[in-house]
Amino acid sequence: MDKTKANSVVTLITRVQPNELDPSNWLVRLLMTGVPFEGFWSGEIIPPSRNPDGDWLLLQRFRSEAQAIAFRDAAARRELLAERPAITAITEQITTDGSMGNAVTAIVTNVKPSMQDAYWSWAQKIHAAQAKFAEYGGIYVQPPPPHKPGQWTTLVRFDSAQALETWFESPERQALLAEAEQFVDTTRYHQVSSTFPGFFPHDDEIGKPTPKWKASLMVLVGLFPILEVLRYFYTPWAAEANIRLVLSLALSTAVSVSLVSYVTMPLLVKWFDWWLAPPPNKASASTDLKGLAIVLAVFTVEISIAWNVLIK
Repeated sequence: MDKTKANSVVTLITRVQPNELDPSNWLVRLLMTGVPFEGFWSGEIIPPSRNPDGDWLLLQRFRSEAQAIAFRDAAARRELLAERPAITAITEQITTDGSMGNAVTAIVTNVKPSMQDAYWSWAQKIHAAQAKFAEYGGIYVQPPPPHKPGQWTTLVRFDSAQALETWFESPERQALLAEAEQFVDTTRYHQVSSTFPGFFPHDDEIGKPTPKWKASLMVLVGLFPILEVLRYFYTPWAAEANIRLVLSLALSTAVSVSLVSYVTMPLLVKWFDWWLAPPPNKASASTDLKGLAIVLAVFTVEISIAWNVLIK
């Protein structure tokens, strides 16, 4: 067992060597067994297709090593280990490592009050069902945080968008979703498919990302003034200091990317959230045109300032 500091997030790794029997359903049950334990942070299943060693991996994260050990040695977990299907071998380890892999779709589910147990039982069924579909890439499960009771977050991974769509449109999933209507309040989907992922919001109801043309305009408006200010102040200084062109460009690029990431883009996304990903009841061609007009006006003002103030 690796040494870890108290109060740091650690991972209990359960490694299963596969044979002809599919252990995915049993791993889902083992994952969900850890959810109610104190300090549980998140859980994840990685199938052999996503693991270079060719094993199934169950990663269960806890807020401290002591809590991970408590669950590892718990009677409920030991009982489930004794029920495991006939498998070649199983090993376990507690470590500060444990990769999360690449998420294709994030599903945020708000469960109705006092219906957590029903959701818990249902989640085991849907996780086990999707694991049997082609190109399955594993899951990541996070229980409700203290400030958002009832909100579960699940990351579902498949090797391709087509495989994910096959699962999403399957009769098995549709039947399970219909079953969940009695205890699920709302469900939101988020996909990372923007040209500039991480900056832009998604439609909370259907997970539709910000259109690429809107994202590109935001980057244009956010980057142009930075480049102009650098050209006015930094470029002459770099020339006088005899800094080599390649190094000068590298430094200016690093500054530009940092300012775009941490200054201009967060502000622009906040100001134009109503336009980048409007709710379904407000999305319309007129909204798109209004936002486009404002963005172009802002860009025109930037050009005017640069032309009249910064050009030497």
